[in-house]
Amino acid sequence: MLNVLLAFAGGGLNMGQVIGQSNARAEEPKSRPVTLDNLLRTVLHAALDLPTVRRLPDVPSLLANTLQRAEPIHELFT
Repeated sequence: MLNVLLAFAGGGLNMGQVIGQSNARAEEPKSRPVTLDNLLRTVLHAALDLPTVRRLPDVPSLLANTLQRAEPIHELFT
């Protein structure tokens, strides 16, 4: 599993927080793992009007699949 530290700026997101925990050696998520799909969904949620995007006839399948299976990182919007 790839462990990544993400940093967001702008977009009306709630900054300066840590989401989830890692194990003692920071090798694995201990709680609240965040995937690349969650990252993509978060960016889309912040940047686009998703109800409109979902209704477009030519939405690429990768984008459509991500919108269906992943949740945005909700903690960044509270």
